Amino acid sequence: MGVTVLTQFPIEKLSGPQTIEILNKRIMALGAVPSAQFLVDCETYVSVPTLGHQRTVHVLHNSEQPATVFSLLDTGTKIIPLATDGLFDLLMMKMSSFYQSKKQTKAESKGPRYEIGDFCVKLGTVTCPPCAGSL
Repeated sequence: MGVTVLTQFPIEKLSGPQTIEILNKRIMALGAVPSAQFLVDCETYVSVPTLGHQRTVHVLHNSEQPATVFSLLDTGTKIIPLATDGLFDLLMMKMSSFYQSKKQTKAESKGPRYEIGDFCVKLGTVTCPPCAGSL
């Protein structure tokens, strides 16, 4: 297991794709080797009001671990992390009377993956389809 650092890298007066292009050039100049593309998506579900208290479940998929579904259950007082197999998506569909997909909350990050020394660097653009833009 490694350490993950997520950083925004805004460069004034440049678009998201222009910023990614600059970062691609910089990391390649440092000797990084392109290894693959990655994709991470997240969908949020909220409990129905009849349960009394609201709970939120964030369901994440990672292209580097396709057989695993990661989830975060937010109870309001604590956050419970889960790592399950792909059947968790089916379970969430079966629980539609308790948890409903929160509209316009699906987010995804994708881009190139590089290896440099002992490190893996992923340069990605985060998009929210309803936002119709990149972050």
